[in-house]
Amino acid sequence: MRIAPDDFVFCYDSGLHFGETWWRKRFCRAMDQAGINWRSRNLTPHSSRHTTNTIVRNSGHDPAKIRAVLGWMDETVQDTYTHWDLDNLKAWADIVDEIWKK
Repeated sequence: MRIAPDDFVFCYDSGLHFGETWWRKRFCRAMDQAGINWRSRNLTPHSSRHTTNTIVRNSGHDPAKIRAVLGWMDETVQDTYTHWDLDNLKAWADIVDEIWKK
């Protein structure tokens, strides 16, 4: 089997990509098995992009590398996927407090 640069990473043996139904069915099954109420939280497979970006970005990793992996071209798009945790927001507030003290 020859692999071309633009072939899908996740696909059927025929080379066709998995569709939304395939991903959703497996995502929902995994959420159920983990005991996560995905229905009430309105979680979808797409939610994983928000979660992955937020966790890695809150860990202090290079935003440009995260964008490259998740396929975003600019910071504006990435920012809509970032949900800052309270520690990051508090650190920012502390910086502002220090500036005002000067």
